[in-house]
Amino acid sequence: DYHGDFEGYKNAKRKIPTKSKNMDINIDDPTGEECLHGFYKDYEVRSGENGFEGECITLTTVCDCADVIASRIDNSLQGTEFLCEFLGAKAQVKVPVLGKFSVYNIMSAMAALRLLGFDFEDILAALHSREAVPGRAQILQLNQNFNVMIDYAHTPDALTNVLNTIQEV
Repeated sequence: DYHGDFEGYKNAKRKIPTKSKNMDINIDDPTGEECLHGFYKDYEVRSGENGFEGECITLTTVCDCADVIASRIDNSLQGTEFLCEFLGAKAQVKVPVLGKFSVYNIMSAMAALRLLGFDFEDILAALHSREAVPGRAQILQLNQNFNVMIDYAHTPDALTNVLNTIQEV
């Protein structure tokens, strides 16, 4: 893997605030929350502290204490649907990808696009026009009494996420 091990990955994450103008942080991830508390208190963005001058958007699926919140997550063979609260706006999001891990990736992409200046409606339009990525939690319906999922998970954590998704569908 790119970072060598999980500690290398965590160390790379810790450097983001010192090397980036803006960032988004998944506060459900213990490393993300650790980074957030290392730079902010009470989930408030405080420009100028610890060398960070930019904007931070927080993400979660488990509470109502972030800027972007995904709730009512429903996985099916057709994709994932969830309610997204995004900096005060709300919308139902339906995407042709599976898994809670995909919801986190989508929220992070939405936050990054917002930090680049895109508005919520344009972000939603882009999301709704996308197709699934071949080989990423891809469901093959073979007209049998079973389905097949293909995924290129190549780390233990990625494989665990895929197996959890299979149980949800």
